[in-house]
Amino acid sequence: MNTRREFLTLTSIAVAAAATLGPELFAAAPAPAARLAVGFVPLTAGVLSDAGSVPSSDGSFISRGARVSFGGARNVRRAIELTANFTYFDGSTRRNAPFRVWARGGNGVSFNMPVELDQKLTFNVAADTTTSLPVTLTLQSGNGLKLVRGFYVLVPLTASDATPKWSAYELRKSGRRWVMFDRKGEAALEHFVLRVDYAS
Repeated sequence: MNTRREFLTLTSIAVAAAATLGPELFAAAPAPAARLAVGFVPLTAGVLSDAGSVPSSDGSFISRGARVSFGGARNVRRAIELTANFTYFDGSTRRNAPFRVWARGGNGVSFNMPVELDQKLTFNVAADTTTSLPVTLTLQSGNGLKLVRGFYVLVPLTASDATPKWSAYELRKSGRRWVMFDRKGEAALEHFVLRVDYAS
């Protein structure tokens, strides 16, 4: 009898929870991110474009270094952290020191990154504990996006997601953060904003 009473009690609790939380109780986890789309806009902000369409890099970063600021995160569903990768030499051994720029619940930070050693800046968006999506901003030709002064907007996508139509979005200041907007208001896309300028 006690077992039946306990079963009925637990069933009632489950029904009440389902009625209160509705679909959220049984909602499936979002599909994992498989790639990054990267948009770009100059420091004056405005309408975004594909970061891959930036025609040339800015060699002044070699002597002036880079000042990187985390401009904000919106609609976070898949990403769990963003790291910047610092390269240095330990004697004759080249090493990499990851620096956590953002994690869920974290605030924005600004920091300097040297450019003269590798002539590039590298970042990683961790989509889960095993998946890391790299972003490279470079002064060299080849793999990576051109390094220039401006805002880089990182959008995690699943394997089946379409690349954003960047011209339909613009970057605006919203409070203390930079946010993507479309014609309806704040964009629903999960996105992260990096502001890159000279360090000196």
